[in-house]
Amino acid sequence: MPWAYKGAVAARRPTAVNMDNRVLRGIFLYEHKLGSSSTETANRINTAFGPNTTTDRTGRNWFHRFDQGHTSLEDAPHTGRPVTFDEEALRREIELHPDHSTRDLEKTLGHDHTTIDRHLKSMGFHKVLSRWTPHALTDHDHSVRVSICQSLLLRPHRKELLESIITGDESWVLYENTTSHAFWIPSGTEPPTQPKPDLHPRKLLLSVFWDSQGMLYWQMLGSNQTINAVLYTE
Repeated sequence: MPWAYKGAVAARRPTAVNMDNRVLRGIFLYEHKLGSSSTETANRINTAFGPNTTTDRTGRNWFHRFDQGHTSLEDAPHTGRPVTFDEEALRREIELHPDHSTRDLEKTLGHDHTTIDRHLKSMGFHKVLSRWTPHALTDHDHSVRVSICQSLLLRPHRKELLESIITGDESWVLYENTTSHAFWIPSGTEPPTQPKPDLHPRKLLLSVFWDSQGMLYWQMLGSNQTINAVLYTE
């Protein structure tokens, strides 16, 4: 088949439509009366009205009902009490365990995890990763940092001085990294903090130096080697 003709055929193929359930079930009943199979019927519907209009599984379910003598096109009546969802119980559980996944909440609340996820989003919750902090700060640490920042603000702002400063720093590079946890929090709320784990024995020390223009020098120190005066002079 020429490519142009193929494209014309593809352009004429119908797209899926949102059919009324009673109309769809009427077609299944009609084909059932004619002796067609459920698979043949589903394929014909998808060919006529577009792909994914129905499924073979839906056809098998309705053909099974027709085989049992149930020719009504209405849904079967539901039995038992309607399932209710307690959003307050979900809110209390999130407040106690904000890092629980929907799978964990599924075990606690007895509802499917997709239902829990839908209610969390409707309640204004979304999941975020915690922010890494160098370590857990005490009240004294906070006050010292505020005092240092205030003293720096009192110094004259000299752009030339800042441009001439070379800064150096070191950081441990771990062989194994601990991932941060994700938490459910209300919209507009700051994510919780998570202290970094203790340094693992398997690690290397990275030394870097930079100025206002960018990186000047970096070196990955060997095993059991640390920064000291001898290394700085080298």
